[in-house]
Formats: sequence, structure tokens, C-alpha cells
Amino acid sequence: MPLRDIERRLLERWESMQYQKTTLRKLKINGLRGLDDFSLDINYPVFAIAGENGTGKSTILGCIACAYHSVKGFTPFDKGNNFPYYTFGDFFITSRFDTPYNNAEVIWNYSGANYPESYTARKGKKWSKYEKRPKRAVQFIGISRALPAIEQRVLKAHFVGKGKNTHMVYSQEVKQIASAILGRTYTSAERYGSNDIHSLNVVNAGDVYSGFNMGAGEDVVLTLINMLHEVPDDTLVIIEEIETGLHPKAQKEILKHIIDISFKKHLQVIMTTHSQVVLDSLPPEGRVVLRRNGTKVTPEYRISSSYAFSILIQESIPELTIYTEDDVAQNLVLAALPLRIRKRVRVIYVGSWMTVTSQTAAFFRDNNLGKNLAIYDGDCNMSEVNKEYKKHFGVQTLDQTHINWLANHTFKLPGNEPPEKWLMNMNRNDEFCINFAISTNCEKEEVADILRSPYFGDHHDYFHYLSGKLGLPAEQVKIKFIQVAVKVNMTLFQDLVSKIETILDETLVIS
Repeated sequence: MPLRDIERRLLERWESMQYQKTTLRKLKINGLRGLDDFSLDINYPVFAIAGENGTGKSTILGCIACAYHSVKGFTPFDKGNNFPYYTFGDFFITSRFDTPYNNAEVIWNYSGANYPESYTARKGKKWSKYEKRPKRAVQFIGISRALPAIEQRVLKAHFVGKGKNTHMVYSQEVKQIASAILGRTYTSAERYGSNDIHSLNVVNAGDVYSGFNMGAGEDVVLTLINMLHEVPDDTLVIIEEIETGLHPKAQKEILKHIIDISFKKHLQVIMTTHSQVVLDSLPPEGRVVLRRNGTKVTPEYRISSSYAFSILIQESIPELTIYTEDDVAQNLVLAALPLRIRKRVRVIYVGSWMTVTSQTAAFFRDNNLGKNLAIYDGDCNMSEVNKEYKKHFGVQTLDQTHINWLANHTFKLPGNEPPEKWLMNMNRNDEFCINFAISTNCEKEEVADILRSPYFGDHHDYFHYLSGKLGLPAEQVKIKFIQVAVKVNMTLFQDLVSKIETILDETLVIS
């Protein structure tokens, strides 16, 4: 999926370190709640952490919230005025029933002018001194935000009947954004507060009603959007299970807004999720999935949302798992395979050639994972690929066993260029133009004129360009284009089909 312009600009700013103040770039945890020798790179200013239950997501968010000391003039909305910053005691409580985690260690790595590169906190009787941390506004938004007001007795005590409450009117921008996400028009929206930390939303959307008579999702959207607008510029915002209480469309819209406001206010937003919609709403740099193998938790970066979700739902492994770099390559492979083979394989795009390599190397190390095939784009440098395999195999030189195995389990797509560019060259093929015209219900001359007109955009955006010319959805154009291209060039894919048939017919020796 092509990045929106603002997502590209946000990534460029992040990679060039052009943030106004400090940003958190890396987290290391040793000896805390089952996380040991754990390291997490934060690769995008809006960053989603996915993983099964028990992979340490809540522990990670708690440690991230403790990365900074307070800044003057800001107190998190969920904290009293006496403690304007987060401590480990907010997230890690040891009761008489719990095993103490003495000697735990947390290391944060930062970027930004006039800030330390790292700070280490250690747990003895107490955690290290908080005031030594860099200063930054931090706001943690926990899962309790989704608990309906009607189920919170404390709110009934504070807001039912007469009482003294603070009062804040939501801005016009907050009302407009919430209206767009929820599909209703708010003529007014307000928040009433009590005792610094208790609050209740009150809106007018034709009728006046409070959080006691709202659905959980409506309350969540109003609260989240307002918090993002109220926190100071450069705040680190941490959101637990961002999708909680939100239907898929609202998830997509709120992620779009989070990216927009992060760019505008230089926010850094780190969240956890179990939602494919959330993962799909972020660029690959903004996703990581955690996998637990015994006592070890390992992050996988820059992967496709579909691959991440397949990990979360633990789909069964078919006879053969095929990894491709992106969805264009995935569709090329599927178009080339006859039904009898398609039914026996699973083709997954994972986001990059490095991820294809890491996944394939895992199959070499452990036969119990089943059969696999790595498919690389035509422009992929196989010398670099082999260097990466050496790292995963833990060797300086590939021996004959490695070479033979890679010859049987790797394949390059036709051409010496990205698959999108290879497809774009179909405009010179008359047979392709005729068949593509038929598949799109157009005249051959119309299609030929469109395909042979100069195109100066990015090759990743080519199918969106054709979508506008043909009046068809971009995804539909892409699938039809690929299917016709494979049909008229099937001889170029015959080696791939033969290789897959050979792998399927092999007897797999399970160790």
C-alpha cells in the first residue's frame, strides 16, 4: 500500500533526526516480568507493537512510560499534582504473592541535541533516581479508558447529583474530527472533571447526553482525540491496545488522525495492538510483532500486516510456505500456479528481502517448521542475500550443504528490475494489450493509449495511476494486470512452477 505524503514526510523527518527535542529510539530490558536480554528498536514516530498474550507488551509500555522525567507545567491527565511523572511503581507492583524482580535493568536510548544517548535504571531495593532521566512530557493512556462510565462507581459519586466540577469545552477541531470518525455531528462537546483525575464527557449530537449514556467507543474516541490535542508538542504518548472499543472503520480513521497530529505536533506515539486494521494503517517501519520461543521474546520488524496477523492467530502451516517481498510478487506467484498447486501452498508477503531471508533461514535451522521457498524480486542483489544468509547460518563461508539447500529453496522473479517495472514494460506487448483490454471491458486502442502514455511517477504508485485512467479500483486493476501479464508470459514462470512441484513432492525429514 503506497504511503500517504504525510507518512513519507514523517518517515523522512524521523530518519534524518529532525525532531525538535528528544526521541526514544531503543529499549532494553533485563530480568523484568519474563523479559530477559530483550531489545526493541523504535523505527517510526507512530509505532505499533503486536504480539500474542504473554509476550511482554504491557511490560514494554510501562518501561517506555518511565523513560523520561517531568517537564515544568505538565502533569499527565491520570496523575495527581503531587506526582507529575510516571514511576515504575505505577506499572510494576510486587504484592506478597509475587516473586520480587530485584536486579532488573532497563536501558533507554535517545536521540536529540543536548540529551544523553542513554540512561540505565536498575532495581535494587528501589529503582535508580528518576531525576537523572531526560525531561519530556509523557502521557500514558491505559485500557481503563474503555470502561463505560455507567460501570464506574466512582464517577457516579462525583457526577450524579450536585457537586463542584471543573469544566472544559472541547475545541472545534476536536469536535470535527470526532464527528468524522463516529459519523455524527457534535454541536458541542465538553469534559467535566473532579479531583484532578476523574472526568466525564458531555456532548450535544441532537440531544444532550453524558458518558453515562454513551457507547464505550464514542467515549473512547472523544477522550483519545482530546488528549492528543491537549498534550504539549513533543510529548511521548503511550496507548494500550489502541483498538479497544473501536470498530474497524474507527480504528482506521483514528490511526490516520494520529499520524497527522504526530506530524503537526512532533508527537511520538507508541501503542500495542492485536488488530490487523491498526497494523495495516501504518507503514512497515511502524510495525513490530513479538514472538516468544520458550523464555526468549524476539521482535520482527518491517513486516506486512497480513504476515503479522498470521503470527497472532497462529494459522496452521500448509504443505509449503512461500515468502515474497511484497503483494505484487505475491500475486505474480499466485497467478502462475494452477489450482492443484495453489490449494497446497500459502504465499505470504513479508515486507522486504531481508525478512524473506530471515524466515527462510529459520526453515533451514529447523526442519520441523515444514517446507518453504523464498522468492526474491528481479532486482534483488543475490550477493547481499547470501551475505545475510551467512549471518543467519552463523558461518563465514557457505559450504556445499548451504549452497545446495539455497539452490532448492530460493527463486528470483523474471527480469532484473522491481516487479512493478517489469509489469510496466508490458505496454510494448500487443498480446498483453489485447487481453488486458478484454479483462477491463475496454477497447484495445484505449488501453494501448493509456499504457503507452508517458508515466513519470513512482513505480509503486503505477496501479493507482491506472485506476484513475480506467475508472476501476486500484486493487482490481493490479490483479487483472498481473493475471494477464503472467498468462502471456507463462513460459517465464514455468521454472517457478516446476520448482514448487519438486518441493511439494519431496519427502521432508523431520528431526
